[in-house]
Amino acid sequence: MKTMIDSNIHPLYLPAHTTHLIQPLDNVILAGLKWKMGTQKQLEMIRRLLTHEGMETIIQDIFTDIESEALNPHTIQAGFKNTGIWPFDEKLILDKFKNEYMWMEDSKVETIEAQTIEAIAHVFKEKVVH
Repeated sequence: MKTMIDSNIHPLYLPAHTTHLIQPLDNVILAGLKWKMGTQKQLEMIRRLLTHEGMETIIQDIFTDIESEALNPHTIQAGFKNTGIWPFDEKLILDKFKNEYMWMEDSKVETIEAQTIEAIAHVFKEKVVH
């Protein structure tokens, strides 16, 4: 922990059951990589079938071709920006939670599930805002 602080690294805690909303890797980086892999795989399979090349290394070869495009600093920064983590955007994060869980500012909490979600939101707001 001391090494991280000395190196100006700030660990970030993502609350349980929130990563699908605010996980930068899932949101932009891996989603883009998955899309590029799928597209390229289809084209490469056709090419290899037409040229009678083996399919054994198709995934490794495709990843090598698209790795620098999919895993570059611009894409990584976009993942953090799109989730509202960096630069910090409290409104974007809270809007994602409201949209996902249909939170209403004036709604009454009636179920255990709704109470749990409200408690998670409260903890998240306290951790992120303060």
